[in-house]
Amino acid sequence: MKTAMFFEVQDKNIYDLARAYAVKWARSPDKGSEFEQRTAGLRQLPDSELLAMMKKAGYDMFIGYNDGEVCGHFAFQRYGSDLHVFSVATAVSCRKNPLVLLALTREFFKKAREKATRVRLSSGKNESMQTLLGLLERRAEKLELSVDKESCWIELL
Repeated sequence: MKTAMFFEVQDKNIYDLARAYAVKWARSPDKGSEFEQRTAGLRQLPDSELLAMMKKAGYDMFIGYNDGEVCGHFAFQRYGSDLHVFSVATAVSCRKNPLVLLALTREFFKKAREKATRVRLSSGKNESMQTLLGLLERRAEKLELSVDKESCWIELL
């Protein structure tokens, strides 16, 4: 699996794949989510304007892809030197292999070090974020992280 930050992709083929994925995802937020509320006025914009406004607001997406398919993502918003992750997902076709999420997570935190000093995983209230926090807590030393499950903050050591 290869990975990339959406707004940093240079290769046209990868950009087209990532762009289609990011636009579809941005237009289909989880019902009742904070992201749905914050981006309500943006979703009707043409694709290029939608993405430009999201970039301006500090949104970005780290994607994992393989053989012309996006395998998963970490969607986040930048706040100064912090990244607030609010969506983590793996494609249904990639869920059979539990190593996909592990590899995507490892690569995300490697890239996050270049951009931030700490990461917050949503509010940690949903089951998938709690599972991910548990995974990070168990692998904190190897990933060079300090995990506070209570606050959902991860310090990048």
